[in-house]
Amino acid sequence: MGLVAQAMPEYPDIPDLTLIKKIGTGSYGDVWLARTVTGVYRAVKVVERARFREERPYQRELEGITHFQRLAANRPRQLALMHVGVNEAEGFFYYIMELADDVHTGTDIDPANYEPLTLKALLRHQRTIPADECVRIGADLARSLAELHNSGLIHRDVKLSNVIFVAGVPKLADIGLVSATDFTRTALGTPGYAPPEGTGTVSADLYGLGKILYEMATGFEPGAFPRLPGDIGSRTDRAGLMELNEIILKACSPNPSQRYTKAEAMLDDLLLLQAGRSIRELQRTRERLRLARRVALVAIIISLVGAGILGIQNHMNLRRLAAAEAEARRKAESDERIARYRADLHRALLSLLEQDTGLTRATLRRQIPPAGEAKDIRGLEWYALWNEAEGDETRVLGKPGDPPLRGMMLSPDRRYLAVRAGTPGRPVSLWDLHSGRRRPIATVSRGIGGFSLDGRRLIVGHPDESSIVEYDLETGETAPPRSVEGSLIPKGRFGEILLTTSIDRAQHTFIHAWDLERNRKLLTWRSEESFGPSGLDNAAISPDRKKLVVSLFHADRPEAPFELQIWETGQPSRILVRRTDFYEADTLEFAPDGSTLFIGGPYCPLLFLDPATGRVRRQLHGHQGSVLDVAVSPDGSRLASAGEDLTIRIWNLSTGRCTETLRGHEAPVRGVEWLDADTLVSISMDGTTRLWKAGARHTRRASPGYWTDFNGDLIYTPDSRHIIVTMHDGRLGEIDALTFEPTGR
Repeated sequence: MGLVAQAMPEYPDIPDLTLIKKIGTGSYGDVWLARTVTGVYRAVKVVERARFREERPYQRELEGITHFQRLAANRPRQLALMHVGVNEAEGFFYYIMELADDVHTGTDIDPANYEPLTLKALLRHQRTIPADECVRIGADLARSLAELHNSGLIHRDVKLSNVIFVAGVPKLADIGLVSATDFTRTALGTPGYAPPEGTGTVSADLYGLGKILYEMATGFEPGAFPRLPGDIGSRTDRAGLMELNEIILKACSPNPSQRYTKAEAMLDDLLLLQAGRSIRELQRTRERLRLARRVALVAIIISLVGAGILGIQNHMNLRRLAAAEAEARRKAESDERIARYRADLHRALLSLLEQDTGLTRATLRRQIPPAGEAKDIRGLEWYALWNEAEGDETRVLGKPGDPPLRGMMLSPDRRYLAVRAGTPGRPVSLWDLHSGRRRPIATVSRGIGGFSLDGRRLIVGHPDESSIVEYDLETGETAPPRSVEGSLIPKGRFGEILLTTSIDRAQHTFIHAWDLERNRKLLTWRSEESFGPSGLDNAAISPDRKKLVVSLFHADRPEAPFELQIWETGQPSRILVRRTDFYEADTLEFAPDGSTLFIGGPYCPLLFLDPATGRVRRQLHGHQGSVLDVAVSPDGSRLASAGEDLTIRIWNLSTGRCTETLRGHEAPVRGVEWLDADTLVSISMDGTTRLWKAGARHTRRASPGYWTDFNGDLIYTPDSRHIIVTMHDGRLGEIDALTFEPTGR
């Protein structure tokens, strides 16, 4: 069925951004130059639903961005993705990215004359690129593809115009086409860069990279492959070009079985070439050794002595080859480590300038050498950024790298926090928020069912999936398992009510509401359709017990798989709201008076829904990714939301404005709760539990424009009051060591 076209405004409305001008146009959307409220320039791609004849391609673009954001967006060699948003009313989604350098002025952006620096634009200004520079760019792109592939993703359109330069570093753009590695192969891609069998594989991505190398080195269109320039004999880089051609021939072989199967293998050959080794000589030597082995096999029949001599010669040749390759790889690995260090520091500085302290520390942490490794290449610039990336939290329980935390429940007196790890067995432990001590509760569980109303007992899902057990927090004793006719629903505790779910033989979904204090079942809800074991996405019950909201998943409806239903729980029950235009609901939470339903999930802003009519009253934009949890403050005036973007945001419920953003977690924040009017507690996939004081914000001191290229480029003055640093244009600058502000000298 075709889509109904919606008239797009001349300048789409993107929250907190001013769109300046279009800098690129494609079949499905446009790329804009934009400016943030802090004056930073960004690129924004707006993908319009009306440009698609069918719904599925539009969703595929959105899924590609979602895959990329969840799995690879924080990797240093990938294009930095700041935010993904959806505007359902005007029929488009958008994503905000770091901006490419300018063709003429580099990182100095003049909006009126801005032209993005792509590889295609670079080749317009110079017909060919020297072989050694091709190798450097190719190695950077191979590293980028290796990161992407190791995250389970495929690019699907590797070509010259999809390579941009950011601060001089080549990066792959057009990330909307990125898909999971299990994506069905299609004809997507660009003729000349896509292999005959189509895109959608690791080998196809590397085929595209080979064509990029061919185009850069020869100046020919990709369709001219494998023809070489007629003037190759007079080129000063002819030796390097012939070596590079060996890699290109392998990457672009018409036979898929003869191509590179991993980006790391192609990177290894590029690094060996960069280190001065001859790829052609290595291949000839290997071929001679293969021939020698065949000759030796024939010689066995002729003479045992001859075979022995050939064996010794073969063995010595192999040893020499192995030693030479090992030395070249050691040098290449050293260069690779330095390149990774520089890339991580650049990424950390960008994150710090964006006030993202959690991502800054997570990026810097990658450069902490493992225990037992003697060589530590970190310099003063690493420690300066590390100290500057202090989070907003007032207290950290646990440490980054501990088992990731996926669920939490707070005791009624706000003293204890039960947390569930996302590791096998789903172990549950208990934090004493007063003393900071942690104790294990259950090594195997099926989730947390909350605390008793008096706070003396903790309820945990029993491993048999249909029972719960209660732990006495004072004596440590465990009560016998109690049947609740199903498994626990995440965050399914509402006061004294516990929600569980089960399915029958006909694959209908059931939700059971239990009054644990009186040990009785209050109600049972049954789905109208058969959904199967994965039919229930999420559920919540209103404080007055009169409304039940259910998010359901239709596996047989890929075009609109999620459905939101709100039921009146009286006898008989009746449906109030049915909406099939919803995405996955990561969190469902009623306001204390039951008048509003807060919904958070991927692809969309935080929604305020009228539970009686299903009408969306308000949309809150701000999180860059999914909203994973929400909590209403004790006085009902504020809402805290936990995001996949590593932040906690505090919203004024009267105005809908974000009043504060708390940063410090180094991975997605899975849960948040208020301890009192100004204190919050949160858990994260980084393994930590953190306490926060609303209003007590940390002042950032990062200074844009000051950068250290590598070790030794930053030094304190003798009185320790100032720091002398190298700036990106090569000049020296002075900044105040206390405020991190430039002194102007």
